[in-house]
Parts: sequence; structure tokens; C-alpha cells
Amino acid sequence: MAGVRQPTGDQQDRQTQEQEEEGRLARQVRHLAETLDRSGIVELVEFYRHPRRMMWVSFASGIVRGAGMAIGFTAVGAVVLYLLSRLAALNLPLIGEFIADITRIVERELQFHPGP
Repeated sequence: MAGVRQPTGDQQDRQTQEQEEEGRLARQVRHLAETLDRSGIVELVEFYRHPRRMMWVSFASGIVRGAGMAIGFTAVGAVVLYLLSRLAALNLPLIGEFIADITRIVERELQFHPGP
């Protein structure tokens, strides 16, 4: 076949490099697609497409966060007050007076502003 030219060595090397590069790019694209699929980006986009649902979820999560902070603050405050009352019972000179003052303030506030 006189009309068909065979590729030279340089052309074959170039074609091989191009094929390797295409294979590498294809692997990277597959890896990127798998990573995006695992990250849940599709669900996030769907979430942002429905603003009412997004507002409702944000509102509900804000309520839950606020309730959690209130419960946590109450628990920590109760522990601190308990520890302060125990320290006051030890009658340490400087610390005892300070804690006694705090305890009196808290008791006075509870008398003026009783709970529900």
C-alpha cells in the first residue's frame, strides 16, 4: 500500500502520551464525580432550591439550639451554685465570705423574682 503512511517514532510517542493523558484525565473526572456524589452536594443544591423548606429547617434548628443552650446553662449554673454552697460550708476565711455574699444575692433575687 503505497498511499498509507506509517506514523514515525515521534508521532507514535506523541499519540501514546496523548492517550495516557486522556486516561489520567478520565480517572480524575471519575474520582471527582465519586467525591461529589459522596459529599451530598446534590442534596445541598436541592435544599437551596426550596427556600420555604430551608427556612423551616433553619427555624427548627434554631429552636433546638436555643433549648439546648438553656438546658446546658441551667445544668452548669446548678452545678456551680452547688459547688459554691459546699465551699461556703467549709468556712474558708476569704473564699467563704465571697461565696456567702454571692449566695445571699442569689437568695435575695429568688425572693423578689420567684419562679413560675
